[in-house]
Amino acid sequence: MPLMKRGEQDAPDFSVILATRDRAESLRETLEALMRQETGGVFTHEVLVVDNASTDATRGVVEACQATFPVPLRYLYEARPGKPWALNTGLREAQGQLLAFIDDDVLPTPTWLTALWRCFHKEQADGVAGRSLPRWLAPRPAWLTDPI
Repeated sequence: MPLMKRGEQDAPDFSVILATRDRAESLRETLEALMRQETGGVFTHEVLVVDNASTDATRGVVEACQATFPVPLRYLYEARPGKPWALNTGLREAQGQLLAFIDDDVLPTPTWLTALWRCFHKEQADGVAGRSLPRWLAPRPAWLTDPI
């Protein structure tokens, strides 16, 4: 039986919150990856993009994706610069019982949300974090060492 937020009949199980500022191109790639989430119909989700006072094409990127996005994709605007402000806006507007946070430069695998779902429902986790591998948009800094 799907989880519901108190008082919500059709609330999604997950709210994916993505805060962004002036990264329209990488945001587009992240949204395209989020379109390919494989849920197997086991749970529902929504995606909230919180525009943190962007001056680029962020709003247009989200609006262009909304027509073909397979789940509800909501655009929110937060005028106060700073990721905490943006995340709090997303938290306030989220309808899902479970929250998943993602950055605007991350390319999640198609099974990202399903893996989170399993952790919460099969493993009874209270919180989940995972490994993030860099996707270099510029040359890797020379001072950065390999993990041990």
